[in-house]
This record gives sequence, structure tokens and C-alpha cells, in this order.
Amino acid sequence: GLRFKTHEVKECIRNDIGFGIDLTVHCRSDDDDLGVHDILYGGVYSFSFKPNIFGATHFYCSFSWQNAEKSFDIYKDERDYSRCEDCSWRVTEHYLCVSATDSLASPETCYDWNGKFYL
Repeated sequence: GLRFKTHEVKECIRNDIGFGIDLTVHCRSDDDDLGVHDILYGGVYSFSFKPNIFGATHFYCSFSWQNAEKSFDIYKDERDYSRCEDCSWRVTEHYLCVSATDSLASPETCYDWNGKFYL
């Protein structure tokens, strides 16, 4: 639905693939291309944005390492708007996990690369 005001959202993406393995990340939305970024193991790439008032903001990222190439919707308004304003993603070989950096009580939620919940 239409919102009169939106908060700024920060997305942090941490490379948790494996020791010595670099992760290449390329995130974009319908309006913005954030470019290609290489993240060393244990390192973080972050970006911030304001969701649009129409509730339609969508950022998707491609991830590549060694011989693997994956993609994931890192921010979908209907899924993520109320989850966190400071979101911390942990990227592994088989899944991605997100938690609210601004809430210590926030549990991690994990997804496989197809967007299904990963337990």
C-alpha cells in the first residue's frame, strides 16, 4: 500500500562462503545499478536506500565465486519492509541468512538459493 514516509534501509552482505574464497556481488534494482563488488572471505559490502512510497522496491543481486553463479532477491518490499532497517546477510555456498543488525533479539532467517526457507 501507499506510505506517507519510508525509513532508510541498509543492507550488509557478508562473504561466508569459505576461507580464501572471494565473492563477487552485483546488486541492482529497477532504478539503480550498484556495480560489481569483490568481497574477501569475512568481508562485507553494504548499501543503503529508501524504499519507495508505493511498496514496490526490489533489489536483486548476482553472486559468483569459483565456478558458481547464483542470484537472489536481497530486498523485496513485501517480504522485508518490516523485517529490519539495518539488515545483515550472511552468504554461504548453499544458503543465505538474514538478521536485523539493530536488534539482538532478532533470529536469523535462512533461504536456499531458490528463495525457500532453509532450516
